[in-house]
Amino acid sequence: MTKQELRRYIKGLRNGMSGEQIQQYSGAVCAGLESVPQFRNAAVIAFFWPLKGEVDLRSLIGKCLTDGKTVLLPAVVGPSSLELRRYSGPECLECGNFGVMEPVGKAYMGKVDFVVVPGLAFDATGARIGYGKGYYDHLLEKHTESFAAGVCFDAMVVENVPTEPHDRRMHVVVTENKVLEITK
Repeated sequence: MTKQELRRYIKGLRNGMSGEQIQQYSGAVCAGLESVPQFRNAAVIAFFWPLKGEVDLRSLIGKCLTDGKTVLLPAVVGPSSLELRRYSGPECLECGNFGVMEPVGKAYMGKVDFVVVPGLAFDATGARIGYGKGYYDHLLEKHTESFAAGVCFDAMVVENVPTEPHDRRMHVVVTENKVLEITK
């Protein structure tokens, strides 16, 4: 299956999920993330604000803020380029590119311990396919010291994700039913 065919297939699966399913599964994904030792030990965590059909991590984002962790969210700043900014609550968000909510403010320039990465599909080797713009590949290239966790629903874990040399692999993939530890 080509990348385009895989994207179409996964988008079809996501469109077939109900809002209730997404919320239920998202809660289980959040619990799975919390079980990852690198997540628990992280002081600075980069999340993403969900698009329709994506894993909704907003409850975990709020919990991390309450726990005193530094929470970062991405903002689109150019073609294939994201910068991470501090998130302090919904009042700091504005609608950015592609209808995604982004924090206002300056770029965060410090160390990022843990990056939660969205994806249309992942495989057991940690390979990921996104929307095709390369935003997260470039972001992870800037934060090579960060632990990268892909999140998706079980149905989006496929046998093989076609990859290219620039594609970045995850350290772990978390779904509503499992935590796939990637051995490299």
